[in-house]
Formats: sequence, structure tokens, C-alpha cells
Amino acid sequence: MYIVGLTPISLPRFYSTGISSKSQRFSLQNYLASGKMVEIFDFKISTHLRILLDQERNDIKLEWIKRTISDPDITKEVLKSEIRFWKGIPEFGGRFLRVVVNPEAKKIITAFFDRRFKL
Repeated sequence: MYIVGLTPISLPRFYSTGISSKSQRFSLQNYLASGKMVEIFDFKISTHLRILLDQERNDIKLEWIKRTISDPDITKEVLKSEIRFWKGIPEFGGRFLRVVVNPEAKKIITAFFDRRFKL
């Protein structure tokens, strides 16, 4: 599947302030479906993550990704082009969210709940 015409945009004001509601989540889904690139902290969201966040069965919230990057429990630099952040998410049973970032490209590669991670 190829997605053409991705252009960077800023997050809507309600996402940058951390306010979330069901109607605003649907607004995010509309942004994701429009093919535009969403940003968090000047990091673009990869196409892979955008598709993952757009799935109905996905439970990951942008607020949690933002919290994981800004205040991680654990940080590990794997390569110059890959940094991994882990953060326990109390709203999701204390499971650890792993967010993988490419700092050189300023892109969030993926985010998922890491079943193997132990603190």
C-alpha cells in the first residue's frame, strides 16, 4: 500500500494541550485518513504508526506517546538513528509503552505495548 502526498502539519491545539474527548479522537482519525503527516514535539509520525493508530482495535493514545517521549521511565539509544523510550501507562494496567524514535529524521517510527519489558 502506497500513500502519496504526505505533507507535514501541526497538531490541532486540543492535542497539544492534552485535552481529549471522543469527538476530538475522531478529528484525529480524520487527519490520519486525510494522508497528512501529524507531528508530536517536532517529530513526524511515520506512515506505519499513522496506519497503526488509525485501526479501530488500537488502544494507544497520542497523549501516551507524548508522555512516553517527554518523561520516559527508561531510555535506550540503540543506534544514532534509533532511540527507544519506555513508560508505564497506569491507565492501561501499568503495561509499558515502547516508542521508537529516529532523532536524525525527527520521526516517531512505531509505538506498542512491550510484553517482554520488565522494569
